[in-house]
Amino acid sequence: MSEAGTNKARIALLAGAVVVGLGVAAVPVVISLTGENAGTSTPETSAVTSGVEETDAPDGPVDATGTRYTVADAQRIDCPTGDGSDPQDSELSDVVVPCLTDGGGAAETSMAQALAGKPTLVNVWAWWCQPCRAELPVLTEAAAKHPEWNIVGVHANGQGQAGADLLADLDARLPAFQDSDGAFAAAAELPSVIPVSVIYRADGSRASFHPGEITSVEELEELMGAAV
Repeated sequence: MSEAGTNKARIALLAGAVVVGLGVAAVPVVISLTGENAGTSTPETSAVTSGVEETDAPDGPVDATGTRYTVADAQRIDCPTGDGSDPQDSELSDVVVPCLTDGGGAAETSMAQALAGKPTLVNVWAWWCQPCRAELPVLTEAAAKHPEWNIVGVHANGQGQAGADLLADLDARLPAFQDSDGAFAAAAELPSVIPVSVIYRADGSRASFHPGEITSVEELEELMGAAV
């Protein structure tokens, strides 16, 4: 091959490597809850999580029903209580989990009742999840800016105190439920990855599902605007 031909081949190979590298860098980070390949968890997430970082959730005891948590007064925040309606057709009508951010204890109402009456974004996170650390302050800012919406977290891990401590460390004043046994994820049929967000209409029906980290208030506003 001539020197000119060799140079052209080298340039083509270099361009291809750059394109592949950019494609890998653009894949959002979503962490597996089980250590399985999250890219094959469900059809709807395969395109988003093909380059996912895999990790196992840390082992540890699972909180007993009714566990109370230590939450400083400055961090204590009540979970929503709803508008008094009881949307029986909601997929969350049988999900009864305590409010982590008010100190836990026994849950008295379903998530469907608690969230009824407002468009809602439910974000699933865990204390050990690195992308969640960046996302929770964004959700806190959005919740303060948009009181017309419910923006709530679901701590999907059996160690609730670790979740409460993370919120305190981040100064994330976001109402969050404690889901020690995966009741929310099971009812919503979520893939075993975090973070993920589910958007519900005011009547309790599901509007959309978003896998991966929400990186800005503007992105969250676009998701909510498109869904509800």
